[in-house]
Amino acid sequence: MRARPTGGRDRGAGSGILVPVTVTSRAVTTAVLAAVVAAAAYAGTPALVAVAVVLVAGLAAGAPRLVRSPAPGGASVVLALAGLGAVGVAWRTQGEPVLRHLPLVVAMALMLAFLAEMLRRAVGVPHERRGEVPVAALMVDAPRVPETVRLGPLLVELRS
Repeated sequence: MRARPTGGRDRGAGSGILVPVTVTSRAVTTAVLAAVVAAAAYAGTPALVAVAVVLVAGLAAGAPRLVRSPAPGGASVVLALAGLGAVGVAWRTQGEPVLRHLPLVVAMALMLAFLAEMLRRAVGVPHERRGEVPVAALMVDAPRVPETVRLGPLLVELRS
């Protein structure tokens, strides 16, 4: 049996209580959640949408803390908006295939994630200094990649 911390005070997440995580507990949790989704699908579309919304909320609340994100609040908002957008688009799409508009939701979620990261860096500047700090100071230079790269030496370097 392996114990896993649910979060630490230094990240502002959780109480640091150890929760036993075993293969059996993960399997039972997965089976129960799958049964809930199946029962909701059997009950009808509104029940399935409600269960999907609850699952998205749980994922958005827990995933950033599970991976110890440096900004769990922003990541939770991005995940919640992306997940709720996906549920809403799938629910409102008429005809087959139901998931045909999902790539648009994923693209918007990616843009939202970039925006959240930019805002996180900008908000890190104290309000009194915002007039002094140029926007260019918040930006990070993009990595430069030569147009032609010899593949052999690159693979050797990557493998080492």
